[in-house]
This record gives sequence, structure tokens and C-alpha cells, in this order.
Amino acid sequence: MKDWVTHLSIILVGFAIGMVLYHIITQRIDGFENAIQDFKNKSDYKKQRQEIMDRFDAISSKRRGFEDMLANGAKDMTEEEQCFVNFHVLATRFTGFIGPNGQNYFDPEFAIPYALKAGCRAFMYEIDYKEDCVGGGEAVDYYPTLVIRDINGRLIVNPDTSSPMCLSDKNSNILRVSQILRNNAFSNTNQNASDPLVVVLYLHRLPPAERTGNKRLLRFYSRIAKGLRPLADKTIDSILQGGIYSRQKQEGSLLINNIKTYEGRVLVFCNADTSAFREEKGYAQYEDLDFLVNLRLTYKQTQLGCTASPSGASFGGIETVTSFLITPPDQVINACNDLKLRWTVCLGTDPLAIVEKDKFDKLSSSYGVHCIPIQFYNDGYSYVYDSKLFEKWSYIPKPKSLRYRKLPIAVPAKQVKEADANGGQLRKPEV
Repeated sequence: MKDWVTHLSIILVGFAIGMVLYHIITQRIDGFENAIQDFKNKSDYKKQRQEIMDRFDAISSKRRGFEDMLANGAKDMTEEEQCFVNFHVLATRFTGFIGPNGQNYFDPEFAIPYALKAGCRAFMYEIDYKEDCVGGGEAVDYYPTLVIRDINGRLIVNPDTSSPMCLSDKNSNILRVSQILRNNAFSNTNQNASDPLVVVLYLHRLPPAERTGNKRLLRFYSRIAKGLRPLADKTIDSILQGGIYSRQKQEGSLLINNIKTYEGRVLVFCNADTSAFREEKGYAQYEDLDFLVNLRLTYKQTQLGCTASPSGASFGGIETVTSFLITPPDQVINACNDLKLRWTVCLGTDPLAIVEKDKFDKLSSSYGVHCIPIQFYNDGYSYVYDSKLFEKWSYIPKPKSLRYRKLPIAVPAKQVKEADANGGQLRKPEV
């Protein structure tokens, strides 16, 4: 009898442990809907949300599109100067998050519409993987995930909004953000819905290299590409006049095209080298990140994330705020000239710190940096809505001295009558 009771106890304990493990695994991979919604009842969340609403509901009606900007804000621009590379764009870091920096709620259904209301037309996808999910099976192993990490690399995301902890194709937060962005960015509810949309893929790390082949790396990239699929109908490849823009084939031409060329379109920029796809077969276009990327971002001063230094001509850059501010005086002109045809995003070394107004102004007006992403939800960036910056338009012209000047199309002069050969027909001389 005692043995029977002992066996039953062991069975019950084993069953209990099994149930606990089951729920832990389910929480990590599939998640609980209740856990996702619980944070929305917290006072800190409600306060953060209300502050964002109060700030941007009041000013969003001022927003106007790039057509209005060209007509009223860029009167000193010639047609040849209206190149995409000659504009600053308002961007947000940490796409899908609403802060505050201490706990960072991930709530893309709210964050993205309000980032658009705030005027953002460039969105940083800050992508990494979670160590806790490595080795958890191929479905979650090194799965690309939108994150916020502090200067020490610690994950600063409210855990209540990170359910499930281990993402997969079934619940990719990149896919979720892209779908919400696609649903809202080009909606008529936005005053500037036709403005070009820039998605900047900023990869913090890549999975460790394998002994042979690139299977793990390509799977990581491919999962990012699949997360961008909702935006696919708005991306550019061969739809534009002037050739093919997939696989970074015409980065220079991409930048000097008139900004009007990208009306209602999405441009994808990335700091990782995705060229490994060019040697592989079996990937559809929507799974091939290299195909989707129009411009590769490299660094010349300080490495951020997995960015590489350029091996040849570089038309895109990702640099630190400090790297420009410490430029030696005798190199400033070279730095400015470099940015005339190198679209560059500039980030603070401390991801959570605010880029102060004086630094923002110097980077923009003295050097011509194209994109200095803000935390749209942080009122420390209220200065970007000054009338000289992004009060009305999401794209504003660079200072005239810092613009690339595209050569005008040469039109042959009309031939003088004396040189007219009448199509090669000779006239009989008069006698």
C-alpha cells in the first residue's frame, strides 16, 4: 500500500512539473493573450500614452506633404537640386515602442500611428536576437527581434509587452510592425501620406558564423525579409525610370533621383552586408533581404552594430554623433562634400540619451547629415518642431551650400539655317 502511494505521489509530482514546464514553454513561444493586454491597465502605461496623445493630437493638423514643401518651403531649390539626397527627413528610433526609457512599452498599434502623426517618415528597425532563445529549436533560434538595448547592451523592454519572449514566424514583431506601418503610413488620415517612407534596418548583431556555409545567417536575414512582406507592394525595384534598384544596384542614381520619384513608395536601407544571397538559390524575392535592400549603410569613423567599413564607393552611411562633432577643422569641408552624395543616418553612442538641440542643429546645418532619429515619444525632442525644422514638413531642404547639384540635361542648340543640309538633299545650284 505504501509503495502504491509513493508511486502515485511520484506520478502526481511529475505531472505537476510537466504542466509547469509546458506553461513556461508556451509562455516563451506562443504567449498568453491576457499577458499581452494586462499592461494596458497599468497607470504608467496610461500616463505615457496620454502624454503622447496630448502632444501630437494638437499639432498633427499642421503637417503637410512634400509637394507643399517644394512649393512653399524650398523656393530656392532649382529642379536639378530636388534630389532625394538633398533633404533631411524626420525619423524615429525604436519603431513600435512608446517609452518611457526606464521600461519601454512595445505597443505598435499605438506607437506607429502616433509616430506618423508626429511627422516621422523614416523608421529605424533596431534588430537583434535574444540569448535566452538561442538553442530553443530552429523555430526560435537566433530569431530577429525588434529591441531596445542600453549603452551596456542590456535589454530595456517592459517584460509585459514582450510576450512571447521567444519570437518565431508565427509571431514576428518585425512582421507585426511592418503590417501596422503599411496600414497607416499611406492612409488618407495622414496629411502627408504620399511622402516617401524610409525603413532603416539597423542590425545590432549577426548570428555566429558556422564552420561551413551560410545557412544560419541566410535564415536570419530571410526572416527579416519575410517580416517586411506587408510593405512589398510599396518597395522599389524596377518600377522606376532609370533601371533596377534592387540589390543596391544603382545606389548613386537612387539618391539623385527627384524626391517626387518616390511619392507613396518605400525605400529600404540596411547596415548589414546581405550579398550572400547572390550566391544562393531557392529563395523567393520576398525571402531575399538582399533583393529588398536599396541602399547599404557603412561606416567610416565609428562602428555601430554589425556595420562594416566600405570596401569601395559608399553612398550610404551610419555614423555616431561624436564622430562628426570631433572632425578636425581641416577635414570639415571634406566631410560636408562626402555627405552631398552619401545618405547618412547619425546616432548617439548612448541609445537612450537625447541628442541635444545644438548638436542636432550643427549636424544638420553645418555638415548636412540627412537623418538624426529621435525618440518620438520623448518630450526632450520637442525642439524638432521648431519652424526652422520639422514643424510642418517631414522632409526639409538641406542648406544650399551642402546640396548635391545634378547636372541639367543638355538640350542641343537649334541649328542655324546656314548649316541646314535639308536632310542630305542637295539643291541644284542657281545659274
